[in-house]
Amino acid sequence: MIFDNSYGDAEEAIEPQQRRIARYSGEGPALLPVPPDGRGPELAMVLLEAGLDVAIDEQVRSVAVMLTQAARESARPESIPRLERLIRNARQLDAEAEPQGAMVSHGGSGDVGVAGALIRRWQDKPDPTILFTGHVASGTTGRRLVESGRALFQRWNVHPRASDNLALIDSVKPQRIIPAFGEGKYAAFWQARMAQRQECEVLTARRLCCSRPKWAAAEVRHGPHYCALPMRLVLTGQARSIVTITATQGQ
Repeated sequence: MIFDNSYGDAEEAIEPQQRRIARYSGEGPALLPVPPDGRGPELAMVLLEAGLDVAIDEQVRSVAVMLTQAARESARPESIPRLERLIRNARQLDAEAEPQGAMVSHGGSGDVGVAGALIRRWQDKPDPTILFTGHVASGTTGRRLVESGRALFQRWNVHPRASDNLALIDSVKPQRIIPAFGEGKYAAFWQARMAQRQECEVLTARRLCCSRPKWAAAEVRHGPHYCALPMRLVLTGQARSIVTITATQGQ
């Protein structure tokens, strides 16, 4: 079974993360670069409900609209009126905007979209706050700004925690597991946890390289999603969607 190990051994729930992000965003103008789908509308919706002055760009707004219309069945029913309120009340944000309120914009890495354009205008100034809430890969503007101290990082959970993955493993009871999409440093964590489950094996980089399963890349490269153990196994977006569909007991 391949599972999402993006957060490694992290256990923090999303509620304290939301409170910290709302606090940072309420202390002055703040730019929050996000993927337009998923975390984007959700983050903007929660900040609006916290009483903040929220602006969203056209990409984030279009996804919120889609979730209330064409993709309505993909959203939780209780989220529909919350998204509709966001669409009505959030200000429009574009690349020419002045710093004001909580600005939720497309461009999670800080390199593209409205977020990228605004960062290029503001990165050499002390304000506004720039707050990243998801993975910022090496070599991106987001990583550079966080490491330099110009930007802040505060995770907003969108992946399972360690306890969620352990619950999945206990439910599926697989013979073998491969923690994917995470860092190799967490291999020891999963080895230790699976040592308590004698019938479940953690596949290591050596095992993967020697057995060469058909879905493993012969030549691996660093990509946005890779195997945690410590070989960086390329898994495409299509493979990731397959992983999240089902897991059959004993497989």
